[in-house]
Amino acid sequence: KSCASFTGICFSPDGRTVYVTDAQDRICVASLGKNYIMEWQDPIILPNPSIGGYPAPGGVAVNIDGDKIYVTLSRNNSLGIVSVSSKSVEEVPVGIAPFDVLVFSSSKLYVSNWGGRQPMEGETVYNSSGSNVLIDPKTGIANNGAVSVVDPAKQIQTKVIEVGLHPSGMALSPDRKFLYIACANSDEISVIST
Repeated sequence: KSCASFTGICFSPDGRTVYVTDAQDRICVASLGKNYIMEWQDPIILPNPSIGGYPAPGGVAVNIDGDKIYVTLSRNNSLGIVSVSSKSVEEVPVGIAPFDVLVFSSSKLYVSNWGGRQPMEGETVYNSSGSNVLIDPKTGIANNGAVSVVDPAKQIQTKVIEVGLHPSGMALSPDRKFLYIACANSDEISVIST
């Protein structure tokens, strides 16, 4: 069994299960068996976007209790919240083309959005895979990057923080006071005070 992914792998809190996104429509699941060999389990199927095609899942993380999986659904412009027991998926709208998710606490997640924030009425946009992406009106180049702050319990985006262009991977400082975001099209690291 293969599971090709552009990003997205994490372990359960007990270290016995690994979750990997497949870049199409599922989270592949492998668990440690009796002989200490990883064995594939049934995958978690993710919802397709309203425009059709695959959701293109990316970053994946598990909460501290191990009962919820958080997964970015790039073409859905949402964060999927998966119940491990039922494999049901709830979606929280975020920015455009979410890439990665990082768990800060039980009430705060960070989501990097490749395509930036959702555009407001009257702003210059370009259609990319069914989503309106903010662009510079003079050059036609995408000109926004954003990180969404999500409350997973309330299943809402609570804040949008603009950062450099094409925000991708994220990491917390050892004291958890700062979040660092790699912004590929700006060639910079954006820093957010948590």
